[in-house]
Order: sequence, then C-alpha cells, then structure tokens
Amino acid sequence: MDNSNFLTAQWNDLLLLNYEVPSEILKRHLPFKTELDSWNGSHYLSIVGFHFKDARLMGIKFPFNHTFEEINLRFYVRYKQEGKWRRGVVFIKKNAPKRLIGLAANFLYKEQFRIVEIAHSVKDEGHALAVNYFIKHSGDWENIHAVCDKNEANMSDSSEEKFIIEHYWGYTKVNDYKTIEFKVKHPSWKLHNALSYSSDCDFDWLFGNEFHILSESKPKLVFFAEGSEVAVNKGEYLD
Repeated sequence: MDNSNFLTAQWNDLLLLNYEVPSEILKRHLPFKTELDSWNGSHYLSIVGFHFKDARLMGIKFPFNHTFEEINLRFYVRYKQEGKWRRGVVFIKKNAPKRLIGLAANFLYKEQFRIVEIAHSVKDEGHALAVNYFIKHSGDWENIHAVCDKNEANMSDSSEEKFIIEHYWGYTKVNDYKTIEFKVKHPSWKLHNALSYSSDCDFDWLFGNEFHILSESKPKLVFFAEGSEVAVNKGEYLD
C-alpha cells in the first residue's frame, strides 16, 4: 500500500456523541471483508463534530476550502491483515459546508458527503468548557451542546473512550464486493468527560430516517477530544 500522505489537516475540538445500538442497524453498512468491532459486546454508532483546519490535498491548500466544521456519523469495524487486526471506522454520512472537499471525498473515498452550513464554538467558563456545534436547517440554527470538564480525563487503554477514539484505519463500502481502506495517523488525543449534554438537532434530517434511533434515545457516552494534526493516506482497494 502507498503510505504517502494524501490529505493533511488539523482536526480540533472534537465532540463525540456515542450511542449503543443493535448490530442489525450497522450490518447493512458493513464493508466487504470487515466485521463489526465491539467494546465488551457493545456496538457503537457515533455522531462526531469537529473543526477541520488547514486542510491540504497532496500538500496543496485550496482557497476558501481549507478550514471548516464537519459533523459525521460513523461506526467501528476491524479487518484482519496478515493475521493481525486493523481497527477502523466506517463513515455513513458526512456533513460540511465546503463543496470542493465534499467532491474530493465522494470521488476518492466513495464517501457520502453532503453540503450543510455548520459552525462551532468552544468557550472557557472557568470550571468547564462549553462546546457547541450549530447546524443550519430550514433557515434556523439547531444546536448540539455539551459542558465538559476542563481537566484532562485519565483514561485507561481499555476504556470505552479509548476504544472509540483510537481507530486508525478507515473503511468505505463501495459495493457488496469492494472495500476501500485508508490509514489515519495522529497522536493519542487529550480527552475530557462531558458533565452535561443537550441537543435540539433534527438527526432524522441530518443522517436519514434510517437512524431515527438517534432521535429516540440518549447517547450512552459523550466526551470532548482536543485533537491534533492528522494525515490520511490515499485510499486503496482491499485485495
């Protein structure tokens, strides 16, 4: 596999809403040759908001397309390569306001990318961080909000948070017999526990009625990750 960096960027201010869901919801999106990954038997579907900064394709920064917010829906899989497991994520839907990046993601990684107006803020409130992701829907701004502990969480390698955040491969279902694999490289991120969470976001509209469970239930786990520089390799078809 070609290990040259295809995309580099800063991924900052990650807010993760993690839902425990039945495996049947995820299996229809499972890429060929992968299997569902789980933490103590639980399968997770995650909404992830983050700030995409200084994005470059093959080292080139595109004007007006290098800094933006993204909100995606993803779940967790693994793939065995030469007897060793690679733990990765599958993106079901990506939402962001930049058309050029969306076209590149659709063309190169076969990912479902939609143009949506998004903004975010992180405010230091002394004892905590107030994190907001705003999504414009039908002319109004909807909001995902969390108040997070300012102190870095001390997570063990076997924690749910580490399981969710430390998947360093991506897999895309092209069809029933083809899968694209790409590597994501970044250091371990500093994590912060959410003290409270609220949302008035229409997740049916954002991700589709297929995932109405997100509107019916509350996330099992919410946390904030500071982020870092990230490098993504060019996608390759699995052998």
